[in-house]
Amino acid sequence: MYAYRETVATRWKDDDVYGHVDNAAHYSPMDIVINAWLVRTAGLDIHDGDAIGLCAESRCAYRATASFPNPLRRSAR
Repeated sequence: MYAYRETVATRWKDDDVYGHVDNAAHYSPMDIVINAWLVRTAGLDIHDGDAIGLCAESRCAYRATASFPNPLRRSAR
């Protein structure tokens, strides 16, 4: 398992009528973090490179509610 952490901002449009990040929007930040890692750390060149970036597996554990304007970040275990 690789440990990589990045804080992701929530957006106003991510919240549902209950004031929490909607379930449909909850996994989008995972895609942001995975692609940020591929570009920044693995050196993926999304514009001019010959290689593509893949993520074989990812998962998300919901440990607390999230809402705008609070950022999402992985909690320390």
